[in-house]
Amino acid sequence: MSARAIAVLGVIAAALFAYVVAFERTSVTSKELADRAGRVLPSFVRDKVERITLQRRGVEVVLARKREADGLGALELLAPIKSAADSEAGDRLLGELEWLSARRTVEDNGQLGLDKPRFRVSYVAGGASHVLVVGNDDVHGQGLYVRVDQDPRVYVVPRTFLEVIDHEPGYFRDKSLFPELTVAWANVLAVRNGSLVHELKKEDKHWWLEGKRYADETKIDAMLQALASLRASREVEPRDEAAAKEALAHVTLRVDVSVVPDEHREDKKPVALALEVAGACGKDARYARVGTRLVCIPATELAPFELGAAELIEPRLFRAPPNEITRFVITRGKEQLAWRREGTKWKSDVDAPADTAAIESWIRELREARAMRTKSPAGFAEQGKLRLELVGDQVEELAYGALVDEAMPVQRAGESVLVLFPASVHDRLAPLRERFQPLALWRGHQPSDVVSFEAQVGARHRRGTLVDGAWQSDAGSDQVRELVRALVASEGLAYLGETSRAEHGIGTGKLVLGLKDGKALTLELGAATSRGVYARRGRDIVELSSGTLALIDELAGGPRASHADEEDEDDEHEH
Repeated sequence: MSARAIAVLGVIAAALFAYVVAFERTSVTSKELADRAGRVLPSFVRDKVERITLQRRGVEVVLARKREADGLGALELLAPIKSAADSEAGDRLLGELEWLSARRTVEDNGQLGLDKPRFRVSYVAGGASHVLVVGNDDVHGQGLYVRVDQDPRVYVVPRTFLEVIDHEPGYFRDKSLFPELTVAWANVLAVRNGSLVHELKKEDKHWWLEGKRYADETKIDAMLQALASLRASREVEPRDEAAAKEALAHVTLRVDVSVVPDEHREDKKPVALALEVAGACGKDARYARVGTRLVCIPATELAPFELGAAELIEPRLFRAPPNEITRFVITRGKEQLAWRREGTKWKSDVDAPADTAAIESWIRELREARAMRTKSPAGFAEQGKLRLELVGDQVEELAYGALVDEAMPVQRAGESVLVLFPASVHDRLAPLRERFQPLALWRGHQPSDVVSFEAQVGARHRRGTLVDGAWQSDAGSDQVRELVRALVASEGLAYLGETSRAEHGIGTGKLVLGLKDGKALTLELGAATSRGVYARRGRDIVELSSGTLALIDELAGGPRASHADEEDEDDEHEH
């Protein structure tokens, strides 16, 4: 056999295979018919249905299957308008027709309303067309008379069948209002809410509020996500169109979005989208217009768009995600510190020892700080700077001034206003090398140096003295020895500087460890933190872990601390 003949046979085989596959996908098999015996529509196999036409009150609704390459496909609405079909309404209709069962059969006496049916449902499945007509309610008012094709039998089916077919055409239309909105491609967002107007633009991957202010990107994303997922509760029916248009002549909320596709997506074009809202559309809903489309939307879905300018300003000190920071530089006056990320560790630019956990905690605490308010930049005097170098050679910088009334003014790069942050942020921006190094509370001292203790936590208070190698106190000697050993070796969570503030609450307790040389190691306890407690060590303000506080409390006469947990916490801090 020649090569040409083989090629021709190959083409014929491929075409035959494609035909068989297509036939099997769309044809109703004898087995499927047998399996569905007893149902009102035995030929209605959901996956084989190509088209459904619903006639109601002189209006025709046409739904068709849009087949994909794999043979499956969603329904689309072809009439009275062309649109994607509502998946929930379509699935409900398909399911009801597929499982429609008769309660009984009766003879047609000409009085059942089937000659002039209220509804007519036509469908194409397996290449064949079928018609279901719906007549009057049955004598009990609980069922409907229906007939299929030319079958002389009349079925009585549950009256609940009306719940899926007795709807305006808009019921079958996709309720999504902005399916073409890709949030990542939005670059302009304008919101007019009453007399308030907010214009936001995206530049260099970041959102800016009018007047060159950092925008809260979390709230911008929430707005865009809300718009992208916004669904109509229903279409405005023809009888209500005049009322909807009258209400929308006085728009109370308008949202405009410009969407510019990624430059590599030649199949997509820039689009401008708009949502207009006004008036009450029944209970707890509002009239809305999208293009020429009139719908009702739940009032609760509008909350993300009802924000004031103050709520849209970025409340964080900087926008960079912590995991994208590769290096940071702190400057105040002539003092400067710089640290860089290498893998999972941090290193100083001058190779000083680094406490990676302390640095990560410091970054997290700065990012968690929230702005208090904004003010004019007039009279701003720079005291220091923070520079963040990010992945992809990006940079984020800010300058800050001296404290005024326990508030620190910050000038974020490119911003037209000053943003005020709490005094604690000013403390954390001090270029103190100790903050980023392992924070041993009493470096250079050993448990054997300690000869007395005094511990107080709240109302609990205990003292002890080492006599002839044994601890004399209300606690057992071995218990005190174990606690002293753990406390002398413990580390702080964070170094906060030399400025004690009211928020530190120093004075809630203390630990004094007397030494052989007559000196003492002292901690003054303060207010609780999310991780433990503030404390003063000499002039330094530090943060202690809850495990260290538990050890001090036990020494003061409190419940037994979990020393194993303390070791685990120290290990986590070290790594």
